[in-house]
Amino acid sequence: MFKSEIPSFKYLADIIHLNYDSKVWDQFGEKCLSCGTCSIVCPTCNCFNVEDRISMNTEDGFRERILDSCTLPCYSMVAGDHDFRPDRTSRLKLYYTHKLKEYIGRWGQPSCVGCGRCVTYCPVDINVITVSEALYEEVCKNQEVCD
Repeated sequence: MFKSEIPSFKYLADIIHLNYDSKVWDQFGEKCLSCGTCSIVCPTCNCFNVEDRISMNTEDGFRERILDSCTLPCYSMVAGDHDFRPDRTSRLKLYYTHKLKEYIGRWGQPSCVGCGRCVTYCPVDINVITVSEALYEEVCKNQEVCD
């Protein structure tokens, strides 16, 4: 069975908040392929889009719920073809901030069950472990003691 050491989530919400403008996000953004694999394999991700489908006779149609991912390029596209998260860095930051900071702030624990799917399937090694470790390291690099 897959087992890996995930850094402590105890201070992770605060560490993400402190590092929101860190260059760490840019480093991961440069590597990211925007393939959406991380969120598609994650058992706690549930992003979707709703599309209306109209039949050829223009009288019948149906509404369809389609799996989506906040890490994909067109996820934040709105009317007028404006994309308010056009770069990979901002999409990754949204994904990890939501998963690791917002859930901790609201419910006291992250939206990560430690299954390791993101670790296994990301082709460029961006996952909950590498992101958490990099953010902890950024905050703790000049401190002797850091939890």
